[in-house]
Amino acid sequence: MLTRRHIRAKVMQSVYAFVQSGRDNITVEQNNMLRSIDNIFDLYLLQLEFVVAVVEWDKTMINKKKNRLSSRERIPAIDELLANNLFAQKLAQNTVLQQNLDDNNLSWKNNDEYLQILLKEIKESNLYTKYVAREKHTFKSDKNFIVDVFKEIIAPNEKLHDFFESENISWLGDIAVANSMAVKSLTLIFDDSEDDQHLMKLYKDDEDREFAIDLFSKTVANAGIFSDLVAEKTPGWDAERIAQLDLIMMQMAVCEFMKFPSIPTKVTINEYLEISKDFSTPKSKVFINGVLDKLWRDLDKDGKINKSGRGLVQ
Repeated sequence: MLTRRHIRAKVMQSVYAFVQSGRDNITVEQNNMLRSIDNIFDLYLLQLEFVVAVVEWDKTMINKKKNRLSSRERIPAIDELLANNLFAQKLAQNTVLQQNLDDNNLSWKNNDEYLQILLKEIKESNLYTKYVAREKHTFKSDKNFIVDVFKEIIAPNEKLHDFFESENISWLGDIAVANSMAVKSLTLIFDDSEDDQHLMKLYKDDEDREFAIDLFSKTVANAGIFSDLVAEKTPGWDAERIAQLDLIMMQMAVCEFMKFPSIPTKVTINEYLEISKDFSTPKSKVFINGVLDKLWRDLDKDGKINKSGRGLVQ
């Protein structure tokens, strides 16, 4: 599930893209932004499906090996533990997941090299060594193994990251949230549960989606006014010396000060300071903090900030 911080980062990237494009049509970039956010759900689906796909790949490799054996030879049972993982079988039976994959035309077919690479890493890991050494394998132990494999091997895998980036450039910045959603989904699957067919929601509620739309449209529509306000607090700075992303973050913050009465000013400032750590220069945090602190105090003094409800909390 997306946090407001991730939504703000997506809006920031879209405002930047709009400015750089030189287009006048706000709707086009707004739709691109919403599509980019929706694509995070596809990434989440692919990560869940990868668990199923890599286990299925192991089954395929085992079956090929069996076909090469004589009638007297047998595959050791220990070699089939992953292929017969009870938790992976349960996940593969999730019809909601499979329906969403089909609807969005998503699969790992024709990407066998990634399944092969990750299967090799899994079987060479300490996690796998401990897994096969267990005397008894239950649904719970199989689940714990798969969840650990996802966290320690699949989620941080750089080869998979490269693949996702090649498929969708924006996915590289979305991997963390998609992985978090996947881990949450995996932990909610239980052996005796019949209600684990659900998937995580991308937005907490409709209000979060509307927040993304409103923040984007109001920031772009009032960019000139917000830029002038920022300029008043940075008299010693030439506008061209201020990093474009820093200016956009400050415009968005001022937008929240003035146009979003339910969001506390301190929440707004803290959010953009955290975003600046990931997207801007090392010195940006101090600069943005100083400008926004002056801005909100003066705007509040002039009666231009009118918070209500949750927005009154400081």
